[in-house]
Amino acid sequence: MRPQAPLPPAAATAVVIFARLPIPGKAKTRLAAGIGDANAAEFYRQMAEGTFRATARCRLVSSRTLFFSEAADADAIARWLAHSRAPGGGDGGIDGMRTASQCKGSDLGERMRHALNHALACGGPSGGPCDKAIVMGTDIPDVEAEHVDAAVRLLDYHDVVFGPAADGGYYLLGVKRGRHSSGKGSDGGGGSDGGKGGEAGDVDEAEGGGKEKQAGNQRHGQGRRRKGDGDDSAGFVATGAARVVAAAADYEGGAHPALFAGIPWSTGTVLADSVVAARRAGLSVAPHQRSRPSHEGLALTLVGAEAGAGGADNYSLGLPVLQDIDTSDDLVAWVSGGSPGGAVKRPLRDAAIALLRAAGLTRAFAEHES
Repeated sequence: MRPQAPLPPAAATAVVIFARLPIPGKAKTRLAAGIGDANAAEFYRQMAEGTFRATARCRLVSSRTLFFSEAADADAIARWLAHSRAPGGGDGGIDGMRTASQCKGSDLGERMRHALNHALACGGPSGGPCDKAIVMGTDIPDVEAEHVDAAVRLLDYHDVVFGPAADGGYYLLGVKRGRHSSGKGSDGGGGSDGGKGGEAGDVDEAEGGGKEKQAGNQRHGQGRRRKGDGDDSAGFVATGAARVVAAAADYEGGAHPALFAGIPWSTGTVLADSVVAARRAGLSVAPHQRSRPSHEGLALTLVGAEAGAGGADNYSLGLPVLQDIDTSDDLVAWVSGGSPGGAVKRPLRDAAIALLRAAGLTRAFAEHES
């Protein structure tokens, strides 16, 4: 299937960042079970502020909005951001970032959809509408500006883009409005006729989008279908068509409701099920990688695209799989697995190693001690 015509280069893109206050006992409670409440909250703070700095370096983004978890936290959020400015006078990625509270409700999908629709309506440079919007979480230590800019480029040729997380969820979801495919979407591309069509770490319950975490949800539990085991689960497919019809009924040009309706957020199949939902709605889905790539591989892809050679073909690999941090096992996996960014993330990695050592969890990173 041939890729659709790209949006104009000046098409505005708004970024939504889901976050919560880094308060011990409230932030990263599953991680806290392994390294303690205070340590988990402090590491989360560092990850979140790293996301702020990374998105501030994006070249293709018109606005950034931090959507925090509770409206009552507005003053505390403002104080956090004021204190997070970099030493020596740097802004720490805070300047120009807007803030808003997430909508009320326990359903992660509805909160993501509300935030994306808000971004599409008023995420333009001067507070007006924009063509594309991205929601992302704050528990992915390796996320960089290049990942977000690549997602923006992919949305020139596709209706939906996912940033795959290592646990089967996603750390980034990008959508656009008003240019959805009239036929079936696919990982290889899809046409667009401007009609409505026939969606943040991955994103934690209040920290991002993709997979709503629950205490007691076992990451490596038996019988769970993982990414790569197939795109369809029997229960999801059985009611998929009905959900698409119901979701499309109130679609008015924002983020397509089918991306959020009936997704089993508490499972390791969030990404696979979301791709199925997008295709059923007639949306074209950008490709995504199935394993963590080298930093050099992603860099070559980005350089080729910036040179303008081959259009969407430069993004044939899609966004990379990145490690989300929700438990101490995730922290061990990230430290032992290496960082695509190398020395760029060294301070955060050193902090993680110190926390794991203090907790007696040194089994997987002995090589880092030499």
